[in-house]
Parts: sequence; structure tokens; C-alpha cells
Amino acid sequence: MRKITVNRKKSLIGCSGTVLIYTIDKIQFDKIIEEEKEITKDQCVFVGSIKNGSCLKSEITYNEIVILSAYDSLGLFKVHSAMIIPEGKEEIILNGKVKLNPARGNPFVFE
Repeated sequence: MRKITVNRKKSLIGCSGTVLIYTIDKIQFDKIIEEEKEITKDQCVFVGSIKNGSCLKSEITYNEIVILSAYDSLGLFKVHSAMIIPEGKEEIILNGKVKLNPARGNPFVFE
């Protein structure tokens, strides 16, 4: 297992919301996208959650995966952004922020 750190920049936008971080296998992710289906929570592995201005430290597999940021409120699971993490053993550090876009629910995006 390798280490991953996801930093969330402090912001007034979406400050009360918690961002959930998940991973999904790259092959499975590609198949879902190819079939034009929605990603469900059952297909993903929960990594952790990040509050405003904090960071998440966890471990992920050495395989090629996709890391997802999502919100899950009132039973509605919505993926906001995804980033491909290549196969390897090196430590991964990602930064992200909540972007002002009320039409999309102020999504958390990786930078």
C-alpha cells in the first residue's frame, strides 16, 4: 500500500460541507464511462472525508486507480471530480478546493 494525502483549501464556499473521497479501479471506471452510466457508491471504496481547510491521509493500492470526490446527502450520491492515479509505489499528494458553481452544488475539484 502507498500513502495518499488530499489537501482541501480553506474557503467560504461550501465551508460547512464535507467532501467524501473514494477510489475505483481504472478498468471498472472506464467501463462505466464507456457505457454512459452513473457511478454508484457500491462500486467505490471509501477512503475518507475532508472538512474545510483540513487534509486526509490514507493508504491506497499500488494499482492504477481513479480517485473521486463526491457528496452524499439525503441518499443522493454525486461524483464531482475524478483524477487518475497511475500505477506505482510513490506517495501521492493532491490539492483541491470547492469551486463556486451553485448549479452543480459547489463541487470539490482537484487542482
